[in-house]
Amino acid sequence: MDEAVAALKSVRNARRQLERGVTTVRDLGGIGFSVCAVARAVEEGIVAGPRVVASGRALTITGGHGHGIFAQEADGPDGVREAVRQQMRGGARSIKVVATGGVLTPGITVDFTAFTPEELAAAVDEAHSWGRPVAAHAHGAGGVENAVRAGVDSIEHGSQIRPEVARLMKERGTFHVPTIVALREIIEHPDEIPDYAVEKAVQMGADAHDSFHRAVRAGVRFACGTDAGTPFNPHGNVPHEVAHMIDSGLTPLAAMRAATSNAAELLRVSDVTGTVERGKAADLVLYDGNPLEDVSLLVEPRLVLKDGEVVVGEL
Repeated sequence: MDEAVAALKSVRNARRQLERGVTTVRDLGGIGFSVCAVARAVEEGIVAGPRVVASGRALTITGGHGHGIFAQEADGPDGVREAVRQQMRGGARSIKVVATGGVLTPGITVDFTAFTPEELAAAVDEAHSWGRPVAAHAHGAGGVENAVRAGVDSIEHGSQIRPEVARLMKERGTFHVPTIVALREIIEHPDEIPDYAVEKAVQMGADAHDSFHRAVRAGVRFACGTDAGTPFNPHGNVPHEVAHMIDSGLTPLAAMRAATSNAAELLRVSDVTGTVERGKAADLVLYDGNPLEDVSLLVEPRLVLKDGEVVVGEL
């Protein structure tokens, strides 16, 4: 896929997000700087879509998870720092570091620890100096702990969060974005996904369930993310992720906050959206009932407003 096709697909996906009531979305690694371009197009009113907090390309070690697809390879503290600056030049508003192996990259175990603590610290220091949050793709326990100690703002997936690291996340205010729907869809479609990916997803499945409960018990704050684009996990799956978070142990209100006020704080856009307050953008979604009582209502909003304008449905 080249950047032009990626940009066109991003525009389509932006519409899918709006249709599910998502008025601000974060992208954690794309083809070149295509999503940064789409973010600017949305901001300028050229195309319809949610606000896009784009990360440019994710950062991975040489040969690491996502290399040659959505991630730029970088090694050593200076190399990682330079790579962060390159994302800034391309228009990134957040940074993603790939701190462990991943499910969909062959030849790399999913719990493999990637960047060194020094490399992660350099990425965080540089990104924060630009006022940008840092998300860490991290499944394995070692990579999760390294990323939390380096000061990342969120742990994505977090399949092996140890109790002491959960307590550290609570202490430091590190968000957990569990992306439950991504693993579940891979596990539930074993005949249509490569065996190596299914094996790794199954390997992480039980660990991820336990990690979620550890994070809940420790008082870690959650933000809602779907890892959209993984197999059988299209854009617009936020309602299903909220439902999974409730099934896994969050209260309905806590799960809704993960998708609204918590997420806005993580993305550093809470001055604009995430809550209904005077002076903020009028981002509102109308449902045919109370989603705190029936979470399935989230799938089909009756009306979606972004900045006070109707973008889905009719008044």
